[in-house]
Amino acid sequence: KLLPKEFALLEFLMRHQNRVFAPEALLNRVWESDSEATVDALTTCIKRLRKKIDVEGQPSMIRTVHGVGYKLE
Repeated sequence: KLLPKEFALLEFLMRHQNRVFAPEALLNRVWESDSEATVDALTTCIKRLRKKIDVEGQPSMIRTVHGVGYKLE
């Protein structure tokens, strides 16, 4: 079961598969505009999402592109 924000983030990444998004871009597109969410909140959400959707022993479907952002492979 995914929390609403986890689902929204996964849905956004699925709709834009293999495109890299900076953390700030994900915050602007997934979180509400009046939200004061931080990059730390995004990082936490991605960690929780990875725990729920990743298969043990397999690479994560959500890839961190160091210095750039995140993408779904």
